[in-house]
Amino acid sequence: MITGEWGQKRLCRMDIKYKFIRYWVEQGFIVVNCINSENQEADLFTKPLLLIRISKLKNKTGMIEVN
Repeated sequence: MITGEWGQKRLCRMDIKYKFIRYWVEQGFIVVNCINSENQEADLFTKPLLLIRISKLKNKTGMIEVN
């Protein structure tokens, strides 16, 4: 657990965000789905990937090359 004044503020903020998301999920406005690592499109922007994986994710997201 984080201690100190800075840690308490951070923990409180995380708690508020969690409760906010949980409320919207319970109301049915947000649907949470698990996505396995192979189909995670955000990896294209956040991780170094092999060219074959980049190609697959680009096709999946509809990205095209512009020369």
